[in-house]
Amino acid sequence: MVSINYRLTDVAQWPAQIDDCREAVRWARRNAAVFGLDPNRIGAWGSSAGGHLVALMGTLPYPENESISSRVSVVCDWYGPTELLTMPPNNVGNGRTEEDVANSNGAKLLGCTVKDCPDLAKQASAYDNVSSDDAAFLIMHGDEDPGVPLQQST
Repeated sequence: MVSINYRLTDVAQWPAQIDDCREAVRWARRNAAVFGLDPNRIGAWGSSAGGHLVALMGTLPYPENESISSRVSVVCDWYGPTELLTMPPNNVGNGRTEEDVANSNGAKLLGCTVKDCPDLAKQASAYDNVSSDDAAFLIMHGDEDPGVPLQQST
């Protein structure tokens, strides 16, 4: 197992976080022999914001010019947001104001609200990047999660 850090939203905006995750996979492949890893069997596991990123690791198209692949073969997403456009904190309503939405994690990640940059929100959403050649997925989510609605995993 390799445990990584990635830049949080107080340090960098999208796509820095996925770039950091991809570099971690490349690092693991470059150093596989040193640590006794199989470079052909790399998966990603994360929860909440980490779940969001690993789901993207499994669905986003990979850079074509990588000399060392950052592709993962399996993803374990524990209750990660998968579609930023429908995440409640990113939308006005149910007591959330424009100011609340402007200060949401989604807005901090993207540098704008999802309504102001929907294409960027889709780029940063695993749901909007699903294709037939994606990694295998295991998604775990409790039905009483107060932060990420179960629908995000469904």
